[in-house]
Amino acid sequence: MLFPATNNGPVCPIILSLIIVFQFLENAPDRVAAQWAVTRIDWKYALHLPLTWLGFNFSDLSNFRTRLLEHGAERLVFDKVLAWVRSCGFLQKHGKQRSDSTHVLGYVECLSRLELAWETLRVALRTIQAVAPEWYEAIIPAAFHNAYVERRNDWRLSKEEVKVEMQKAGRDGFWLLDHLDDSAPESVLALAEVATLRTVWEQQFERRRDTKKIIVRQPPIKGKDVIVSPHDPEARWAEKRGREWIGYKLQATETAEDDVQVQFLTDVDAVAANDDDSEAVERGQMPT
Repeated sequence: MLFPATNNGPVCPIILSLIIVFQFLENAPDRVAAQWAVTRIDWKYALHLPLTWLGFNFSDLSNFRTRLLEHGAERLVFDKVLAWVRSCGFLQKHGKQRSDSTHVLGYVECLSRLELAWETLRVALRTIQAVAPEWYEAIIPAAFHNAYVERRNDWRLSKEEVKVEMQKAGRDGFWLLDHLDDSAPESVLALAEVATLRTVWEQQFERRRDTKKIIVRQPPIKGKDVIVSPHDPEARWAEKRGREWIGYKLQATETAEDDVQVQFLTDVDAVAANDDDSEAVERGQMPT
């Protein structure tokens, strides 16, 4: 029932089932998933396919999902794998499990507060200019553009110079946000980079309503929602067992049975770097 009725070069349902899982994990559309199944060695290795395998038409994925729904076979592969795992004694009903985590480095630089402000402005300006070039040319002065168009670092600045530059960046960021709110098109206001700019400025600066004075928050606020890089706003700073990193955390859950020699992984998930292990359990990530 899971093979096409035409029988015109059918692809094994097991392969299609696994590819659907892979494309879900990597958020890949059908065309890309079909291409990766041919070009990516890691996918071919996981699928137990030879390197010379030529693949299939991307439409086979959509047709296969339709057949799964028509025959009510969405859980077929999962149930068979689960039954095999239980038959091997890897997973017992109402058994014990344990969860632990390890670090996953984010593909970002470790920025100072000033570098974070500069880079957030640069990324926002670059994206705004690409989306709304006419608005950008009419509103953004050339001096403002030139000040943030290039990447900068503060490693040669003194502490006093860093304070001065931080104040200037704060004023410039609020100036830009005010002009965005006043006249920017909706396409610009909806940009993720603009949302990141707003959040970073809320976290790093304070503007007094009465005097309009810009104050750099002291001490720096800390917490799970603090953005550390505009290039990956979901990456976070974390520390565990003396190790510090910026990125994410890999949360793994395995069986913890006393009467078996081999334990079995039941869940693997990428979570925020500073999520506590107990929070993963509270969210119900550990299967029963």
